[in-house]
Amino acid sequence: MFSLISILLKTDINIVMLNLFFLVVSIWKLKAHEKVKFFIWLAAHNSTPTRELLHHMHAIHSSTCPCFLQGTETFLHCFRDYLLPRRLWDHMGFMDDVFLHESNSMNWIKTQACG
Repeated sequence: MFSLISILLKTDINIVMLNLFFLVVSIWKLKAHEKVKFFIWLAAHNSTPTRELLHHMHAIHSSTCPCFLQGTETFLHCFRDYLLPRRLWDHMGFMDDVFLHESNSMNWIKTQACG
């Protein structure tokens, strides 16, 4: 009998896919409101409606942050790196090197969820 996990363990991309599988499963098992779980899922899959995504979909001409007029507006830029969220995270004591290090949304969410 085969399962998704047994198949993933036999492939070359097993580590990446296994991490993705467990992250997706763990998101939907959170004891949180469905809207919160959906938002986390969107963020983990780079699907939040940031200028980066809208530019990729050819809905707008530029992915540049309209507030700073430099850099790309990504999920992490809006949720972690922008001035107002950064103040909030700092006030709550989350501004250490681990918190700021990751540049991939999915890895950042996984790192923060696992501690």
